[in-house]
Parts: sequence; structure tokens; C-alpha cells
Amino acid sequence: MTILTHNTESTIAKSSQKLLHTLGLQSALISAPDSLQHGLLAMLCDENAWLQSWCECFKYVEQQAVFVDEESFVAASFALQKIPNCDCQILRLSDVLLAHKGALTSMLGDSLRWREFRAAYCSSAFGNFYDKTHDFALLELLGLQTEHTRYETVAHISAFNPEAALHENARVYYAMVDCGIDVIVSSAWSTFSFFEKQAKKMQQCAGRGTLDVPILHLSEAALIALGQAATPHKIPLGML
Repeated sequence: MTILTHNTESTIAKSSQKLLHTLGLQSALISAPDSLQHGLLAMLCDENAWLQSWCECFKYVEQQAVFVDEESFVAASFALQKIPNCDCQILRLSDVLLAHKGALTSMLGDSLRWREFRAAYCSSAFGNFYDKTHDFALLELLGLQTEHTRYETVAHISAFNPEAALHENARVYYAMVDCGIDVIVSSAWSTFSFFEKQAKKMQQCAGRGTLDVPILHLSEAALIALGQAATPHKIPLGML
């Protein structure tokens, strides 16, 4: 099994690999074309170069490619439609985890780690290009209810229109916070990265105070539910 991600050293990549290993699934990390600079929007500028980058990437995949962020999955989906004779199967991380639902459920046991916590699920605004059904099912399995707190950001356009992205993402962030949540969970690298790195700018933009609401990738939420160590600042207050 091969994990494709734009940054093999990222927290998202490492936590996803650790989670699969915990379930007894061996995986290798391979760099995919950057979903922002050389992915979705790049295909509009130089489609041939864009397709070539994905062709090179898929050469190193053995049958199944697991994507741990929405942007790369969507870009790969478009690429596969245009690459002839490529039989690579692409999967979301949640697809793999739910395919091993029995093992995951057994390992979770009667875990109550997330039961008392309120979460928001935040994704990139890709609409029907990214089916979130399995992400929602995984969160429910972990004990995280998000049916009333699901939001979308435009963090994926931040490299091209940073001011618009900042204002809209600040609005979305504080809308989630005002729901009284304890944690934000996302499968989108752009959302995950933006909220982590631009917190001070969002506070200034919205004219709001400092907040300590951690943002977790799906894999980190699952690892915490399984009792695995996590970065201390990412564990909601009250769970320690």
C-alpha cells in the first residue's frame, strides 16, 4: 500500500502511516505533485506538464494509492481520467480504515475518549469532487458527532488569492468556534495547514481574541481514540 502526499515529512503523512501500521497495514510514503502549486489549478495552465507529473508519480504505486488529503485525491482523480491504460486504484484514508472496520472497532473497544467532546468537521470547498461520506462514517465510529457542525474553507486558494482566503477562512473558523466545539477535524491539508499557521492573522482579521481550539487530521483523531501518543497541544482541554 502506498501513501501519496505532497510532503512525506508532514504531520499528516507520518500520523497516517502510523495509523495504518497500528492496524497491521504496511505502507510506503511517496511524494505526489503539490496539490496547490502543481495540482488542481496547474492543469489549467499547462495540462501536459501536469499530466506528466502524475504519470511519473503513478509509476511507483503498486495497485493502490492512499491519499491522506482532499486536494491530492481530487487532483489525482482528474489526472486518472486523462491518463490512458493506468489501472491504479486511488483511495481516501477513510476508505481504507472503513474497509478494516472490524479490526478498528475491535481495537477501539469501549473507548470513550471522544464521547464527551464536541467537534467540527472542516473540508475544502470541492463540492461533489470529494465524497465525504466515509469521512463522516469514520468520525461517527470514533465517537465524534459532526452532523450539525460541518464547514468548508477556501484555504486551497490561499496561494493565489491570500486576502480573500484569509477573510473567508477567518469567518468559517470563528463560526465553528461559536458552536462551542472542542476540536476541529479535517481531511484537507490546505485547511489543516492554514488554521495551524495563520491563527494570528485570522484573529486580527476577525477582531477576535486568542483561542485554543486544536485542529486534527482524521488520522490524528483516530490515533487519539486508540490511545496513541499525540502532540500535547493538539489534545483538547479535559482529555489530559
